[in-house]
Amino acid sequence: MRNRNEFVQLIDRYRLGQAQRLSIGATLSDDFSTLQSTLVLAEGRGKFLRVRWIEGRQVEIPESIAVACRQAVSDAQFLMRDFAQLRVDLTRAMATGVNQMAAVSGVHANMLMVVCIDEPGIGIRDYDGSLAWQPFCEPETLAEMTGLTIVDSLPSRDLAAGGRGGPFTPLPAWLLFADRNCTIAEQPRLLVDLGPWTELTWLPESDGLDDDLPAIRFQRLLGTGFEAELLRELGTECGIAEPIAGQAAAEPHQGIIDLLLQFGMQHELNRKLPNADAMSALVQQVVKVVNAEGLAPNTASYSLAAYIVEAADRFVKKRDSTAKMRLVPGGKLIDEGQLGVALKQKFQVAWLDCQPMNYDASYLRASTAAICGLMHVDQMPITIPWISGSEMPRVLGRLTPGSPAHWRRVIMDMGDCRPPVMKLREAV
Repeated sequence: MRNRNEFVQLIDRYRLGQAQRLSIGATLSDDFSTLQSTLVLAEGRGKFLRVRWIEGRQVEIPESIAVACRQAVSDAQFLMRDFAQLRVDLTRAMATGVNQMAAVSGVHANMLMVVCIDEPGIGIRDYDGSLAWQPFCEPETLAEMTGLTIVDSLPSRDLAAGGRGGPFTPLPAWLLFADRNCTIAEQPRLLVDLGPWTELTWLPESDGLDDDLPAIRFQRLLGTGFEAELLRELGTECGIAEPIAGQAAAEPHQGIIDLLLQFGMQHELNRKLPNADAMSALVQQVVKVVNAEGLAPNTASYSLAAYIVEAADRFVKKRDSTAKMRLVPGGKLIDEGQLGVALKQKFQVAWLDCQPMNYDASYLRASTAAICGLMHVDQMPITIPWISGSEMPRVLGRLTPGSPAHWRRVIMDMGDCRPPVMKLREAV
């Protein structure tokens, strides 16, 4: 006679073996001032995941905590005792946003798998140039305050595998936006994520028959972080993310564009970001050109947009045919802004219709973090060696259990997951 507990387990597996799962992604801004969280709905597993954006929320981090976090990043002598307390204070503030987003799931809370945290952390470079990464979020505190299972510390495993600790958005972005029509996939897409750094991601089409990682490509350019410092020096507020309507038109300046392109080639932004002194020196060079030639202040902004478009054109020309390409907005990029209009005019292609997935571009990072959490549950590597520099693809993140009931659901879901087929060399 079969054990009664075995039947209970079978019933639980049937009840919890949902075709759909929910995941929360939570991201701290680079200046620690805001926490964005988003809820995504997913069907399928691993590389065959289909994702839809559900809802996004943003909460403000208390100013005193944000200031202390920025100080901890910039001050090498920040006391460990103060840092430990700061982690707890910041995590408690983050729990507010995560709980708000968890409440959105309502009656479907049993479908909520994990919360994945993506935060700046502190990069610590050793005497030999090797990089270590220290997180701000304390997952034990967050798991206790929310009752949810936490996935965090994404960069650590990539660094241990010889990578640069990121980026991690390319593969989740491919799962979210790529043309994966099983009948005929023929539409490549270019994701333009406008943030402190502008990040271009080439998302090739796929009919699902490819065994290896898709041929995703990635390029990092100057972005709004550089722009903010430049606009302060010039005393103008005309930014590349602002709608063109109501702005005084200006022509890009080729000399400024060449300066920006040269800076990107000198510093290889994909591999190593320039220090603050190098960025400030570039700002002063641009300001000097504007003042010397008596240019309008917003010329610098139009030149920055033209630089990004030129760099994107060079990036795309290395890919396949772009006749059927679609543009995908991310971060602060909007269609009617300077950069959005310039990109559309350059490539003469349409923006991707994101309405079916109910996607909000400003929550891109949080959305990709939510997918990273599901990838961890599905035991799917998300590192792309030729982008992050790691030796092999690796499953990223660490799990911190939530409440016993929630942790049990996650363990059962992971136990029922069939890991993806991998080449022997990659699996070792």
